Amino acid sequence: MNMNKMMGGMDMSKMMGGSEDSSNPMSGMMSKDPSKMWGQFVQNMVPVITRVVKFSKRLPGFTELCQEDQIKLIKQGSFEVVLARYLPLFEPDGMYIPSMEMKIPRMMVQMMPMGEFFEQQFGFAHKFNKLHLNDQQMGLLTAIMIMNPDRQGLTNKRAVSKLAGLFIQSLYYTIKNDRPEQGDALFTQAISHLPELQYINDTHAKHLNSMKMSSNVEFPQLHEEVFDGQI
Repeated sequence: MNMNKMMGGMDMSKMMGGSEDSSNPMSGMMSKDPSKMWGQFVQNMVPVITRVVKFSKRLPGFTELCQEDQIKLIKQGSFEVVLARYLPLFEPDGMYIPSMEMKIPRMMVQMMPMGEFFEQQFGFAHKFNKLHLNDQQMGLLTAIMIMNPDRQGLTNKRAVSKLAGLFIQSLYYTIKNDRPEQGDALFTQAISHLPELQYINDTHAKHLNSMKMSSNVEFPQLHEEVFDGQI
């Protein structure tokens, strides 16, 4: 199975990019209310989550897994993929959101619901972005995030592990071919970030559950279904 050829047609920039509708009412800094901005941010997460689901289903071997395992892999790994694709948008002074056609100042991010959580991601983004992975490499790395045999409740860990191994091998050869002298070190650095992404994922789930229990914040249906905290 040639993973590089099979992944080659998967344009991650388009798949994980902004909304196709550019006529966003939040264009610019029309609203400086952190709560309203948070609501708009969550709404704009819906098409991103949809793309993650479509991306997962297009991964070689994914649809051959049983449906229960597919659901578990998507629900438990999708936020890591979303975050990984958003990390390049974190800058020292704020976070740029393409679908909202605006850059949210870092101070305003801190004032949003879950602002403390997102504030912590600026430091991680600074480290991760130094890798300068290209689109194909990011596609393979996020495929590894989805195809994680350590997810809870899987019925066929062996099959998931085998597929994950193929993606890991493909990522290694892709990085090595792209940057022969730095390939080994860069591959090791890229893989070493996965445990921290999993930790951030777990922290995100705890924050969401706490918010749902202590406030009246409403989330879009798809957001609820994917990030419901249920395994």
